[in-house]
Amino acid sequence: MRVSRTLLVKGENVIQILVKVVREHVMYVVCEPRLGLKNGKKKFDIQKGAVLVRNVRSDADGCEYYMVFNGGIYDALSSQGLHAPDGMYRDCLKVVAFQSSIDWAIRQSWVLGSRSSTEDLNEYARRVASVAKGLARSSDEHKVEAQAEALLGSDPHDRLGRVNMPAREGYLWSAKRELDERIRTDRHIQPCMSARYWALIELADSAWVLKGNLENAVLEQMAYLDSELTVATRTAIARAGRLLAVAATLRSVSLAPYSRRGFPRNADDLDEAAKALREGRYADARESLDKCRRAFKMMDARRKLEEMRSTASRVWKARAVLRKADIANLDADINVVIAMLHEDGKPLDRGFKNPVIVPKVLPQLEAARAAARSAEGYQAKKVYKALKAAPIPL
Repeated sequence: MRVSRTLLVKGENVIQILVKVVREHVMYVVCEPRLGLKNGKKKFDIQKGAVLVRNVRSDADGCEYYMVFNGGIYDALSSQGLHAPDGMYRDCLKVVAFQSSIDWAIRQSWVLGSRSSTEDLNEYARRVASVAKGLARSSDEHKVEAQAEALLGSDPHDRLGRVNMPAREGYLWSAKRELDERIRTDRHIQPCMSARYWALIELADSAWVLKGNLENAVLEQMAYLDSELTVATRTAIARAGRLLAVAATLRSVSLAPYSRRGFPRNADDLDEAAKALREGRYADARESLDKCRRAFKMMDARRKLEEMRSTASRVWKARAVLRKADIANLDADINVVIAMLHEDGKPLDRGFKNPVIVPKVLPQLEAARAAARSAEGYQAKKVYKALKAAPIPL
């Protein structure tokens, strides 16, 4: 819900602004911009989607003001100087990987059928079964439930031996919900950690879950267009209505997770797709949907980059000495991000109005790689700065 609040921000600026409440008197997400504010002789803006966090320290006049993080969730998290315990962090990474596999399986359930190849069906069964195996020894109730649902959904065949993917989809969605609940539960079991830090983490998780659900809605529409040889006009119009509903949801979200292009631009693509569907221009509809799909994939790469930046920051500030294996892992992570930013050898932002992957992101990744493998040893500050700059334009 959007509400109006009167807040004090840096530079003794008292502003009335429309926000979403994350935690009253502690944290807000900006729903409307405020431009041309002053901090001494310097001007600054508050952008839509910025995170406002109340400073626990007072400024020079003894006032508690709200810090402005136009860079979003990760920008605000970096300022807190706190990090989740490594064990918990690794557990979260595993659950996120399981979520990714289940999301993939849900999308596969829309396109696999009795005519699918044995290889495709076996790959589906193997990947979902690997999630069930990874959760097999868990005692957490959400993981136990997710394991049971994944096991039931891993076999594409029903009791009569028929390929019955629609029946598998329910199990997969149940497993996804349980994994989502596990992530949310994790964020509340460390009472000694800063409340502001965990509020930011919870905000990030909520945005990411929403992103995944909206992305799946777009992919479902693309799967429909790909699977139908002849698209019925009545069905196309109904699906256009669904796309407009998703677009409306995208526009209502002030905080798009980790993406400059963000939800509003994706909503414009969905508007174009809906219009094309209603007019019978199905190839144009698919092209607009594909732009939206690729923008969502860019968000995945940005999230990975932000995690790498956070790690690089910890290494730099702690003056840690890295082993050759650590540098090799960074090198591998950079390769993973580069692969995530490409599809069939082409950058994901091909056809976008302002492509940034090739001119702005890849050079920073290579700069980070070079600094990590410097003849003078690992250059922590240079690695951090390169990784900090890399996700900004995405």
